Amino acid sequence: AAALDFWDDPRDVYKIRMRAGQALNVDLDGPPGVQTELSLWSARAKSLETAGPDAARSLLTATAQLTSSQRLIAVAPTTGWYLVVVRAAQPGAGPYRLTVKRSRP
Repeated sequence: AAALDFWDDPRDVYKIRMRAGQALNVDLDGPPGVQTELSLWSARAKSLETAGPDAARSLLTATAQLTSSQRLIAVAPTTGWYLVVVRAAQPGAGPYRLTVKRSRP
């Protein structure tokens, strides 16, 4: 459980270790009425600020819709550290709950 605030703290980042072939299922129950974005990045990403060509190579999976609740499902291509990123995509604030489940590879 945590909180997002578009103006003060628009992004929360959670570092998670995964093994190659391990499946990840992340559910975000976001603040009501606040559009959120849930994404998974390689921990080697140099920036989470832009979606330019360099950042796009680091981005593994992203949701297409911006709603208050999101689901992300991905399989780790390699063993290593990954970043689960929760972002307030538009002005708004409030509490949210993030549920992370990993399967065995």
